[in-house]
Amino acid sequence: MIYSTSKLPGGIEVNAAPDAPLLRRVPSHVTLDGQTRLSHPPTSAWPYAELSIYLHENSEKRNDFEHICTSFYENKIKYCSAQEEYLFECKNANCRTCLDMSFVCYPRPDANYDSPHRTINTHLNYLQKSSQSGCQTCAMVFDAISKTLKASRPLVDFPVDQSTGSVAITLGQEDRPTIYVFCDSDLLIVFELYALGENLLSLPNLGPDFAPPFKPTLEYSTSFIQKQLSSCRAHDSCTTTLTKFLPKRVLDLGTESFFRTIKLVETSGQTGAEYVTLSHCWGPPDTVPKTTKATFASHAKGIALQDLPPTFQQSALVTRQLGFRYLWIDSLCIIQGDKVDWEIESSKMADVYSNCALMIAATGSWNCMGGLFFDRWTTNEGATLTTPMKQIRVQAPEGQESSVIFARPVPVAAHSFLDLLPEVSYHQVPLSSRAWAFQERVLAPRIVHFHDEELVWECKSTIRCECGNLEEPLASESDLGSLKGFLNGMIGSGKQEFSKLEMDRFWTYTLEHFSKLRLTNENDRLPALAGIASRLSPAFQSDYLAGHWRSNLLPSLCWYQIPCLQEDGRKPNTHTSRSLNGTIPSWSWASIQSVDTSLNFCVDEIHVWWTPNNRLRILDAGCAVSKNSIFGNPEGGFIRLEVPIMPAQLLRLPSNGRRFVVQGSRNNFMLALDCTAEYMIEAEVTNVHCICLFRFHSE
Repeated sequence: MIYSTSKLPGGIEVNAAPDAPLLRRVPSHVTLDGQTRLSHPPTSAWPYAELSIYLHENSEKRNDFEHICTSFYENKIKYCSAQEEYLFECKNANCRTCLDMSFVCYPRPDANYDSPHRTINTHLNYLQKSSQSGCQTCAMVFDAISKTLKASRPLVDFPVDQSTGSVAITLGQEDRPTIYVFCDSDLLIVFELYALGENLLSLPNLGPDFAPPFKPTLEYSTSFIQKQLSSCRAHDSCTTTLTKFLPKRVLDLGTESFFRTIKLVETSGQTGAEYVTLSHCWGPPDTVPKTTKATFASHAKGIALQDLPPTFQQSALVTRQLGFRYLWIDSLCIIQGDKVDWEIESSKMADVYSNCALMIAATGSWNCMGGLFFDRWTTNEGATLTTPMKQIRVQAPEGQESSVIFARPVPVAAHSFLDLLPEVSYHQVPLSSRAWAFQERVLAPRIVHFHDEELVWECKSTIRCECGNLEEPLASESDLGSLKGFLNGMIGSGKQEFSKLEMDRFWTYTLEHFSKLRLTNENDRLPALAGIASRLSPAFQSDYLAGHWRSNLLPSLCWYQIPCLQEDGRKPNTHTSRSLNGTIPSWSWASIQSVDTSLNFCVDEIHVWWTPNNRLRILDAGCAVSKNSIFGNPEGGFIRLEVPIMPAQLLRLPSNGRRFVVQGSRNNFMLALDCTAEYMIEAEVTNVHCICLFRFHSE
């Protein structure tokens, strides 16, 4: 609620308690319009609720409050004019700073919902002062913060001092305490506190836990995978029988536990065998081992394991340790530089990934040299600090020395995997930023992510991590769950009936996600989506036209590009150009090359507000495609329409060279070119004709 400053003359009190409770501060600030508002922390940091409290005047003042609270719903609140802050009273807590780190002492965020998590906020200097005054819990928290920050490596010059550092402590009824440390509203570190040994009587939430290793080994990793694989095979939605055939070429690892060479073998469609695939970032092309016509014979004789880069070596070791004999890696199993073989085999990637027993995803590696096993570090949201993902022993409260207490950073990027485009820097999840990896992840039935924070398991039913915080069903509300669920409903074991509008929404939703991803070769945009398109073709029962379905051609032509928000705050590079191969028709979204823009479609707007031009008829449309790659790059395309055309005049806006005002006979409207003009366009252009695809319809 907002209160006028004039209504707060000296102090405001609600339901003052007869005893003398401890009070916590709720910061407020005066806005430009002269009204006092309750302040809240950034919404991304921790949950909070708006306050809804009835106040009456009182002149009581108090100056010794040492805690800030912004996330609560309670009846007892005071306003202290001397400190110009709202005060929340707290009973049953010995320490006014940490509130004894007791869940029952922490305020509820909402009156109608007893949230399983509660949060309080304070400052580093308050924690230090309280610990010096004898609070063992504050001393423990302050020690944990100090040691975690000391272990972190600064990525930029980012000083932290006790006057600017703020702290949020979140408790759960069953979860470990989570500590958020900020500097001038920038989130620095997030870590958990837990105990090894006996439960602490005074702090039961700290009680025993498992700590993933700082550097995982082959044995540790495969043990985690085997456990998840066994559980997955019992899931109803994961028990669908895979087509047990081998791709045309695979890497044969043999049957021995220890091996030094692998062989590239042609399978002739051998059935009855399982295989593992690898999803990885290539990095510089000259660092990636490739099978070419020149190296095919030698690779068939054998490739020394030690000659392979770390990601390939370790993927082979994991595959064999799990009991699988065959591994598929794109650069070695597709003949590179052979256009015909590449077209044929790349068009089969939908089958390759959909039918693998497991996909190993080198999610944390930028290139094939990164490997799967590395020291674990996490980077804060502002990319200013990187912190080791290791347990740090901290000071235990007095009398609780029998328990060993640790702080460990909470994984940030690894716990964002429910999103196809995680809300973290793409530097933290390199593979998730790659366009080729998009269809690999969507199509593979089981995936294990090797990330530099922890291992993450993903299947059709669930997503799990090592530390246990990410262990939940693959909900349809998530980006990943929605896409995989819809795909399975359209073509998988859980086949459902979908309306044409639902299918159109699904396709454009897929394209909008896909368009934000990166490609080394922009001409691969359609091939990198060919696997998903080929899987959806039976459901759409329509011709595929360079990224469009003929059954939905008219609405799908209403695409436009929008700038992507840049992580470093710089303005996006909105310069775009046509595809270099020149064979993709200009009406296709795939004809545009751009780094910092993404696609947007108007499916819902068209459905609600617009109606097709009843004077327009699509007479014919088509694309010339290779028989080896129906869903890849076309050799050209056309659309033939019967529709009235409207003469118009373009007036270029001086502020943006790609935007124009279109002046017609009746209405003026804005026009944005699909790409940056290839030649200088005059300020005024005549002899232009427009086609009306849709008209606005009134109720």
